[in-house]
Amino acid sequence: MFFKSYIKKGKKYFKRNVGEDETNWLSLLIASSLSFSSAVQYSVFFSSMWPFLTILDSNVSQSFFGYVVGAYSIGVMIFSPLFGYWSNRVGSIKYPLYAALISQLIGNIIYFNLENFSFGNKYWLFISRVFIGIGSSQTSLFKSYGATASSKKDRTKALAFVTGGFSIGMTIGPAFNLMFTPIGYPGIRVFGININMYTLPGLVGVVTNFVSIFIIFFLFKEHYAGVVNKEGKKTENYQKIPKADKIAIFIVNLTRFCQLLIISSLEAITSPFSLMIFGMTRLDSINACSVAHGFLGLNAFAVYFVYILFKLEKYFQFRNTIIVGICGLVLFHGLTYPYSFMSPVPVYNSTEYEETKFYNETEPVGCDVDKFPWCNYMTMPVSPLYFFILYGSVIGISFPLINVSMNTLFSQILGPRRQGTQTGLVGFFGGLGQLVGPVIFTTLYSEYGPRVVWGSTIGMIFVVLSSWIIFYRRMVSLKYETDSIETTKI
Repeated sequence: MFFKSYIKKGKKYFKRNVGEDETNWLSLLIASSLSFSSAVQYSVFFSSMWPFLTILDSNVSQSFFGYVVGAYSIGVMIFSPLFGYWSNRVGSIKYPLYAALISQLIGNIIYFNLENFSFGNKYWLFISRVFIGIGSSQTSLFKSYGATASSKKDRTKALAFVTGGFSIGMTIGPAFNLMFTPIGYPGIRVFGININMYTLPGLVGVVTNFVSIFIIFFLFKEHYAGVVNKEGKKTENYQKIPKADKIAIFIVNLTRFCQLLIISSLEAITSPFSLMIFGMTRLDSINACSVAHGFLGLNAFAVYFVYILFKLEKYFQFRNTIIVGICGLVLFHGLTYPYSFMSPVPVYNSTEYEETKFYNETEPVGCDVDKFPWCNYMTMPVSPLYFFILYGSVIGISFPLINVSMNTLFSQILGPRRQGTQTGLVGFFGGLGQLVGPVIFTTLYSEYGPRVVWGSTIGMIFVVLSSWIIFYRRMVSLKYETDSIETTKI
């Protein structure tokens, strides 16, 4: 009987056709899977992109690496609002999805061909990331769809599916490099294409994009259970929805900006951090970052699983959960700050290494005092094991807590209207954070070391935390009369 009841409940997730006001779980499962795929194509490159960039151009600076990481966000910033507006105008997310996937496909084709370009390889890498960023704007479409495709009682679970797919993909993506590292470098050459641990993620991305286009065309069926006024103003059932609270919308946008600024900066810095502060080799760094992100992804998956299975929204208010998640970000940075009383970092001198390079073929490890004077007084914050455990656990729990709670709360703040444009604006501010975060913080890291980066991050988190505390009473669902509602502009 126990298994029969679960089988009966599980059947609803695979029904293609449902009632007008029912949640179409199959379409949400597809949206979640595609959101996961898109997010993986953002984050899978982080562990290996810096080592690959140094191979493409041995003189490249860490500041340029920050621009490469931020290039992805240029596409997200511009196209998240545009795709959202487009989907609102046509009443469908399918057409913007096709455009996004084709763009992502172009970016991946450029990426796995980087070694075949005879000039400007690092600039081609930049262009590749812009195209992949444009493609990743589809995640805003899926979040908007999750909010409007679900009934009110299913809203939290639906957004946990879609947001969970994105967040788990974003956090676990670097772990996929563990499948690519065995092929090593320079790898093998097939039909004029170099296949190695650096280019294989791009090649897999191309295959994934084709599969995603196939799924959208043949399997994905849109269904909007959470939208009133589907037929427009001229119908007799037209209802009015009051304007949403602009202060609440601003705080959500601010939080999303800071949240993605922090996570993208950490992902951009973790690889050079492990090389310089912990003295790892390139291969060890890729493996360590991959395992840490895998652990982070498992924790994120556990959070979303608990949300979906136990319906935590019944026991905890979304705004309280968000505050707890923000406090977790403070905790991580406080525990991993490189305090002056800790052990010094391993250092080496690149000038001396170049002089002996002919006789000594071993890879230099540690912090290069020739390039970074701060190496002489920098300390190792914690042991590598302790750092990566904290990264995987504290960030792995805090990040999804903020995600699922804030996305659900934001959909409630907006009310039962189409949310593509507003969700696109949240994507814009998230993309802005992903753009400026790596650029600013890799520059700060290069010039002053990790202490300034950690201190600046803690200060920024406190600003966000204060805004939630000060405007706590305004971070609630939109109040409206269900019997007489008419859509108004936000």
